[in-house]
Amino acid sequence: MYRVAVIQNESEMLRSGFTNIIPKLRYIKRLALYSFEMFNIVNINELFKDGDNNLSHFDSLFISTNATSDKAVLTALRNNKGAIEKFINQGKGVFISSQKKLSSAIIDAKGDTGKTLFLPDIYEFHTVIRPKIEKDSGEGKISIFNFNMEIGTERKIDDHILLRYPHKVTAELTAKYCEKNEFRRHFYRSHIVPQNIEAYAPIFVDTSYEEVKQRNLGSGHKVSDKSCFLARLCSTINHLVTM
Repeated sequence: MYRVAVIQNESEMLRSGFTNIIPKLRYIKRLALYSFEMFNIVNINELFKDGDNNLSHFDSLFISTNATSDKAVLTALRNNKGAIEKFINQGKGVFISSQKKLSSAIIDAKGDTGKTLFLPDIYEFHTVIRPKIEKDSGEGKISIFNFNMEIGTERKIDDHILLRYPHKVTAELTAKYCEKNEFRRHFYRSHIVPQNIEAYAPIFVDTSYEEVKQRNLGSGHKVSDKSCFLARLCSTINHLVTM
């Protein structure tokens, strides 16, 4: 049995049902060997104390949509940056979904605005809000990054494990759910800018921009034995992979 620590925001779950990801994960037959255990503002510190719920006893960490909007959760993660770095370096996985309150209007190279401050420095990233002139978050063209041209390999990016397990995710399916959902047509409000551009390979991008890497909406770590995935697209990447 594999253990997955899922950090959730209870207030967010009350407002948006899709952010309650655990029931959906438990429903997927291909994940029958996975145990999904919830952590929130009440028990987040158990991940960093001695005991059965210490982070080291889990195989992956899932930080769901806006989990870090709870100040206590964000503080706990930041105070235990070293434990998270050790976790990743052991080859274990981290998934970070959309975190609205970590977004910034600009990249401050000398400051920490827009950073998680709980990831190892090499994997740190900025979350940048779309410019004010882009008033409609439903504008853009969601595409899978042309990985072949970037690194000169024959492997297709749409075969990436993040896009085919536990369910197949395509640009078309993603766009569909962003265009027609229970809220409104909405693609993204912010995009990802890795501090170390070589640490991540873009997966989802907005190809309505000439330099698509400037609109990185979802990235996977390039090194196969260490796993970290960032998702900003439509705030529903976690919904799409659990349909």
